[in-house]
Amino acid sequence: MEFATKPALAREMIVRALDGGAAAPWVAGDEVYGADPTLRTESEDRRVGYVLAVACSHPVATPQPVNAAPTVCPCQAR
Repeated sequence: MEFATKPALAREMIVRALDGGAAAPWVAGDEVYGADPTLRTESEDRRVGYVLAVACSHPVATPQPVNAAPTVCPCQAR
């Protein structure tokens, strides 16, 4: 048995389920899963929606610049 991270295991389980014909319109996961870009990419490539938590310091790209006042991440305000 080979070592695999939790996101890698989840990705493999999702791939197997979808390839086996399971209907999964979306997946969800906590920050551990949200930090794995390959899990997000796999979901996007298979057109499966996802809600994955990310760290408050994780940069988020937007198609248009966001005109909002800068905020301090709670994890960095210590």
